[in-house]
Amino acid sequence: MKKTDIEALFNMTRYFLYVQITVLGNMHKKTPKNGVFLFYNK
Repeated sequence: MKKTDIEALFNMTRYFLYVQITVLGNMHKKTPKNGVFLFYNK
């Protein structure tokens, strides 16, 4: 793999995680830490 491929993959993964955490955070606004906790335990 080229360095650019690794960087692109990393950016996609980071963006996906950001979206997931944001969505769960909005779903659990009273307990945002809970949302992230549930996401990592799936």
